[in-house]
Amino acid sequence: MPEEPTQEEQKKSFWTTLPGVLTAAATFITAVTGLIAILPDSKPHGPTPPPATTSPSFTDVTSTVPTSTPLPPVSFPDFGGCSFIGATNPVITLSRSSARKGEQVTVTGKGFCPADIIDFSVHVSDVGETTTDAKGGFVKTITIPQNAPNPGFPTDISADSRAHKGHASAPFTMA
Repeated sequence: MPEEPTQEEQKKSFWTTLPGVLTAAATFITAVTGLIAILPDSKPHGPTPPPATTSPSFTDVTSTVPTSTPLPPVSFPDFGGCSFIGATNPVITLSRSSARKGEQVTVTGKGFCPADIIDFSVHVSDVGETTTDAKGGFVKTITIPQNAPNPGFPTDISADSRAHKGHASAPFTMA
């Protein structure tokens, strides 16, 4: 059975122990290093360059650039509601707002990225996938799974980009 610490050992401060002293030393060294790093350096490093006697002139350079040349028009391809960071405003609509387990619902989507794989879920159950068309749209018929929530349960049907470029959901109630 271990011995009980004496009253003197119980009153001993953390800062007087070896871990306390090491912690204090590390804190002091970190603080001094931080101060040295942020204080302005009063000595230049290396040789001092000679002072400039004249300032450079840029008039010769600019006079050779033609100013009347028009820039060609810039056009960007239509990504069907998709930007470089993903779909800008994906939306889905459902053929019906409620259904029983085993029944079918048609999901129509737009605003996704073109040629993107879309995964569908009812509540938390995966129910299928499709690939978007050239404009970022799709029509997919899904079947409500047997492990869907009980009748009357409000949930949603979701369409998620597999490449994490868009998400849309629509409210749905189990019938």
